Amino acid sequence: MLRPAYLSQNGDTLRTVLDARAYMLALSKHREMRAQWQRAAGLLLDEADVADLSKAVELALFYDAKFDVAVMA
Repeated sequence: MLRPAYLSQNGDTLRTVLDARAYMLALSKHREMRAQWQRAAGLLLDEADVADLSKAVELALFYDAKFDVAVMA
């Protein structure tokens, strides 16, 4: 069972694992099949460490040009 608060969605910010899950479920088939999203989905299903899942989601968003690097500064 997933712990409830890992990564609540605030605007376009993913804050929990459930937010990431919901985001991934809403991906288009084209995006869903990309290797980076497959990796993130695998980590989610395996209930991986939150840091590993977060990095995978960030990388997938970066590849999709959806990651706001300004928030990391």
